[in-house]
Amino acid sequence: MRVFKRRIFVCVLVLVLLVPTRSYAQDTDPRYQEKLKEIENLKGKITQLQGEARTLSSAISYLTNKKTLTEKQVEATEFEISVLTRDITSLGGKIETLEGTLDEHTRALISDVQVGYKQGQIDPYQLVFSSHSFADLSTRARYIQLASVHHSQMLKKTTEVKISYDTQKQEKEVKQKQVETLKVKLQQQQADLVAQEQAKKQLLSDTKNSEGNYQKLLAQAEAELASFRAFTSSKGGGILPAQSSPDGWFYSQRDERWANMTIGNSGLTKNPDTILDVGCLVTSIAMVKKKYGDNVTPANVAQNGDSFYLNTGAMRRPWPAPSGYRFEVVDRKDLGLIDTELKEGRPVIVKLSVRTSVVGTHFIVLKSGQNGDYMINDPWEGYDKKFNSLYSTGQIIGVGYLRKN
Repeated sequence: MRVFKRRIFVCVLVLVLLVPTRSYAQDTDPRYQEKLKEIENLKGKITQLQGEARTLSSAISYLTNKKTLTEKQVEATEFEISVLTRDITSLGGKIETLEGTLDEHTRALISDVQVGYKQGQIDPYQLVFSSHSFADLSTRARYIQLASVHHSQMLKKTTEVKISYDTQKQEKEVKQKQVETLKVKLQQQQADLVAQEQAKKQLLSDTKNSEGNYQKLLAQAEAELASFRAFTSSKGGGILPAQSSPDGWFYSQRDERWANMTIGNSGLTKNPDTILDVGCLVTSIAMVKKKYGDNVTPANVAQNGDSFYLNTGAMRRPWPAPSGYRFEVVDRKDLGLIDTELKEGRPVIVKLSVRTSVVGTHFIVLKSGQNGDYMINDPWEGYDKKFNSLYSTGQIIGVGYLRKN
């Protein structure tokens, strides 16, 4: 009887241990709910400020609220990680205990099955004639019947326990993966914080905290971006599926992976600057950096707010260059310089003034060739194109070339 009770206790213990761990995550914890409320309020403020960043003060206010929003998002992510980590620890302890308990429970079941099997082999006549009395016969028959029911129940419970045990282990693995995903998210949020703080400092540095300087720089940037849009709108064609090339370093500004990505801090405006619309220089720089071994895409270049003026997609100088190099830029046509660089195997970025239905500007990468007979990677038209089938040297109005640091 004591053995029987002990086995029942073991079974109950196992089932209790296998109750799924309750998470005290965002659905229940008031601290987390408060963080979510703060995040939503800040998103509302930021949405309101979008499109109003036509003054220095509104731009600063936008960046300040954006940084505060990211700080709250960091806090929320850290809270989620702490909750999941606590759940994982709890699950780990239960699973460790169950590894021993379930094994003992299984051995007990096997023992019961063996006993039951032996009892099942008793000849009914032997049972009758070996009993000392009718009461003894009745008791022994009743015991065999109860034992058979008990064995059946134990088998069912052991199967359920094993299923629950496996489920709990899977739950732990899922939570561990969630933690890893959240850690990556947290790293990005922390990097965003640094970038946002730098963007605010850069804004104040560029404008010298002067509204007049802000308006002057904003007008210059918007004029350049308008000329990019004039080119892309006249060309048409839209977004393309993911692009690749034989040389391995071609990128298209029309690539679906980043075409609609916002450049720099242009999210302050109601109509952000995207790689598709104004990203020819961003894409050209990504190509050159990739050729020189930097593991970047146009998306990486576009995300660095330090590389752009104010709240726009207009790139500041010096342009971001491959590791160990710097870009030199001249605002004129210089075919001698271009041919010298290409002869040395160094790609050159050129700025073009292109007249279609309107006059627009466009950046491309020259890969090889001499005297205007160049092979190019064009962010809009594609890779390995003939320069003189699309453009002429008379359209070149600027040259960007590399020099070692």
